[in-house]
Amino acid sequence: MAELFRTADLLRSVDLGAYAQKVHGYELRPRDGGPGIAVLEHAHLRDRVAVARTPEGSWVFADVRHYAPRGSSEPAERALVRLRDGIGRSPSNGGIVEFAQRVERLKRDREALELVAEMQRSHGYALCPRDGAQGVVVLEHSRLRDRVAVAQAPDGRWVFADVRQYAPRGPNEPAEHAFARLRECIDRSRSKGTLGELARRAEALEPGVHPERAAPTLARSGETLVMGRPGLGREDLKRELSQCRTDWQRFVPQPPGRGGRGPDRGR
Repeated sequence: MAELFRTADLLRSVDLGAYAQKVHGYELRPRDGGPGIAVLEHAHLRDRVAVARTPEGSWVFADVRHYAPRGSSEPAERALVRLRDGIGRSPSNGGIVEFAQRVERLKRDREALELVAEMQRSHGYALCPRDGAQGVVVLEHSRLRDRVAVAQAPDGRWVFADVRQYAPRGPNEPAEHAFARLRECIDRSRSKGTLGELARRAEALEPGVHPERAAPTLARSGETLVMGRPGLGREDLKRELSQCRTDWQRFVPQPPGRGGRGPDRGR
């Protein structure tokens, strides 16, 4: 127990501003901030935070992405008033542990956006902006009538699951309800794999070919669509499918209060 308290004290004493700059690449905005408050931003992650030290000695941060940097002719006092107002209305704040978790989440979200852009550029998939949550994005290809969920597995690999049976979130459907339906479809999906296999899947689904008709043909010919590689044996297929299911189960948490099979359609 004493060791636990020593660790907590050590974390609280770490200079959060220096940590953000040296470890995660944040940069100081010298014209913003004020006495005891520094403003840091990360251009690639599109993030901006205010960092300060409390009277007790702990370092804290606040999300101030909505704070517009001080204008060239704006008095410092006026910018500081705006900054303090942004800190007061911040949707995210905490200590160094929460900051580290936030950065990892932002990096994952940024990678997901870059992934979506690449899939759109290379294979014509588009993001479904109202669907997905908790690090899971939904992509669809209108011409191929395909829809997949994509997320990053704990080992860093990006994995996909066929969710063509998932109906996009309805206009009045709560996001939590839609995600519960999506999670059910991911659980039941029998087509899962890595992004490389998703690319080969898209190539196999030639323009104009309905995927529900293409999949059995490929499976019977031995060029299984499920993992995207020819000649995959039955036992190998079972093993690989099991691994993909494990990746999804480890990455995507079960929604609270889930019981039985959820509905398949949005309202």
